Amino acid sequence: MSKTASVESSEISAGTQTSHAYQSVGTRDDLVRRALALIPTLRARVAEADALRRLPAETVRDLKDSGVARVLQPARYGGCQAPFGGMVDILRTIGRGCGSTAWCLAQYIGHNFMVSLWPPPARKRSGATRLTTS
Repeated sequence: MSKTASVESSEISAGTQTSHAYQSVGTRDDLVRRALALIPTLRARVAEADALRRLPAETVRDLKDSGVARVLQPARYGGCQAPFGGMVDILRTIGRGCGSTAWCLAQYIGHNFMVSLWPPPARKRSGATRLTTS
C-alpha cells in the first residue's frame, strides 16, 4: 500500500466552522492493487455469499478496510477522486473474485460519491457526517 496523507476539509455547520482531517485512501493504482489482492478471498467466499443471499460480514469489512469504495469520493474527504474509469477498473477486478460483491460494491461507490456532493447541512441531517462504505 502507498503512503497515506491527511487531507483537511472545512465545513460550516450551524454557523460554526469545523475542520476534519480525512486519511487518503491512496491512488487509483493503489486501489486496483488492493482489489487484486482481494480476489482469492472473494472467490473463497462465493458459496457463503450465495447461501447468505448477502455479502458476508468479513467481505464488507475487507472492502471497507481496502478503501476501494472510495475510488470516486473527492480527495477533500480522503477519497481517491479518480475519474469514472477508476470505478470500472475496481469493479471489473472485484468481479473476477465475486460478481455479487462487485454489484454491491457498485452501490457503495455510488453512495459515497453522491453523498459527497450533498451540502454539509444535508450530510449532517442524514447522519452521513463521515463518508464510508456502509
